[in-house]
Amino acid sequence: MSVYYSLEQVNEWVRVANTKSVQVSDEMRGWRWHDYPLQPAYSAQLGVSDITNGLCDSFRYVYLKYVERIRQKDNEELQKGSLLHEMHSKANEAAKRNILKIHWERGKLTPESFHESFVQDKQKVVEQAKSKYTLIPQEELERAVNTLWTRAAINYGAALNSALSVSKHLESPDPLIALVAPVITEYPIDGTKVGLTQAIRADGFIPPGIIVEIKTHPPLEANKYALAGYALAYEAQHNSPVNYGVFVHVEYDWKTGSFTVHPKITPITDEMRQGFIEMRDQAQKIVAQKIDPRLPPKCNSRCPYLKHCNPP
Repeated sequence: MSVYYSLEQVNEWVRVANTKSVQVSDEMRGWRWHDYPLQPAYSAQLGVSDITNGLCDSFRYVYLKYVERIRQKDNEELQKGSLLHEMHSKANEAAKRNILKIHWERGKLTPESFHESFVQDKQKVVEQAKSKYTLIPQEELERAVNTLWTRAAINYGAALNSALSVSKHLESPDPLIALVAPVITEYPIDGTKVGLTQAIRADGFIPPGIIVEIKTHPPLEANKYALAGYALAYEAQHNSPVNYGVFVHVEYDWKTGSFTVHPKITPITDEMRQGFIEMRDQAQKIVAQKIDPRLPPKCNSRCPYLKHCNPP
């Protein structure tokens, strides 16, 4: 299983979602944002990840970021997670860009020309990553980019070959992009109606309405509620239901470069929605009333405020 999903894999998720029934109360749909319990009690606008990252059970993370305005301090674990997320979106972007680029420059797209162009992008991605993720050991960083970019080249190349075999007379790049890279990465959603920031970004979106959330560390209990947050915001903006999400856990071994991916189709139930709203309300209250909730019983080693709260 790969994190670079083909049309067949995406269609399977849609099929499973369509064959299962999830009952969602109308008052828990995002388009009811102006009524209780969805209507925000406070004006503070937060990110979905601020609420659901699970790094701080007491939400002191939110207090330090939005009330004290203390800058987050990066650490190696956070940078590694960010790099893996970026490789997902950059490879998806590169697949779409290269289809357009080759079509406009050469007029004819082949699996060979696509693979060559895609692989050539890798060195630029490596150099950008080196300058951005300075806390990751260089050998591990290069191995990660090489491993993931190679896997992406293989998967997207195979998807292109399959698409061209269906019809060798596809003149426009648009249908090829839809067939080769069907997931929209870094999907922007306006979350202001449900108390979130204006430009929250889901890791992925699959039309007509499946949210994708990727985690690169062992999932925490709070993480699952991110799907509900994005679903509520999407429903509030587009007045269209989102019943399912795909929660993807990526396990990457930084020493060997091996990785496994565990996607889980998840119903976005009333319970999940209510759980997210309760967490949102708690976090917003902390910001609005400038309440320092103090330290949680246990601090997470990945928290960017770890050294601020626990100085040596």
